[in-house]
Amino acid sequence: MKITKFHFRTLLIASVLFDLAGGASFLIVNPSIPPELQKFVCSPPDAAMSPHTSDIIGLQVLVTAIVVVVGFFVFWRPARILAIVLTLETIIGTAFLGTAIQPGWAVSLSLLSDLLWGAILTLTFVPPLKDFFEK
Repeated sequence: MKITKFHFRTLLIASVLFDLAGGASFLIVNPSIPPELQKFVCSPPDAAMSPHTSDIIGLQVLVTAIVVVVGFFVFWRPARILAIVLTLETIIGTAFLGTAIQPGWAVSLSLLSDLLWGAILTLTFVPPLKDFFEK
């Protein structure tokens, strides 16, 4: 089966929606967490970086993610390299977030989004989609 621009864009939208759904499920399930764990979830993290630094990096990652998704949607060539940088930033940055508590749904949806993201990133470097980015 030859993948088309429509298929690629559908995967891209699905990845974003699964990621947003994972974040939303955390917000929905958070009130049902036992009080002892809620205190932990709401307390400052034991992260290796200050909350201010974490916020700045988080904002930069969010802006880059938006640029990459829009860039992929319109087949903008620099989006591929930005996507690799974004992926590496996310992987490395996650290690410095400290301990976290997440509901199973949030983890499952996030993992599904990550798997789709890996497929999307791969597809941008192989034909036929590679050709769309080089025009």
